[in-house]
Amino acid sequence: MWVSRFVVFASLACCSAEAPKPEAQLTVRVYNFAKVPHQTLQLAEETAAWIFRRSAIELRWVDCPISTPDIPTLSECAPTTDPLTASIRILPQPMSERFGFPATKFGVAFPPDKVFVFFDRLQAATKDTGFSRPKVLAHIMAHELGHLLIQPEVHSTTGIMTENLLSKDCQRPGVLVFTPSQGEQMRAQLQRQLLAKN
Repeated sequence: MWVSRFVVFASLACCSAEAPKPEAQLTVRVYNFAKVPHQTLQLAEETAAWIFRRSAIELRWVDCPISTPDIPTLSECAPTTDPLTASIRILPQPMSERFGFPATKFGVAFPPDKVFVFFDRLQAATKDTGFSRPKVLAHIMAHELGHLLIQPEVHSTTGIMTENLLSKDCQRPGVLVFTPSQGEQMRAQLQRQLLAKN
């Protein structure tokens, strides 16, 4: 089933702290080409949404069909030029390899609105390591969405925009988040996009 939803944060033990009131919203369409298990994807979406909520940004998820004939069945997955809509395509190995990136790269963002996640690499990197697969997927999705909203594209030494998301930080009970400055930049970018839309 393909649904549009706001995530429920109560299921995340790491997310008990009160989040700031949302000041901006981004709709994210998810295309699960890698056939990630539903529970894994849902937990990843919830965690990624919580990461953005710490920066006062609400993510609205839309799970979209991946077969062309099914796309018209959900109007929210129809082609759009809405600047407040982004897409994440979660790819299996054959599709990931087409990009020609090193095996250490788990995702890529193409501004203004496209993100690709290489799920086969994430699977290999988290196998028998103790890393939480949903949590790592959440970090990668949030990191690449961050690249869409923070320009110019830069990495930071700490937090969710660090280049090495599979460091020991990802094994901690909490999650990595955006810095206050990064949050401010993202909200400003979404406000600009909202003005452009109107």
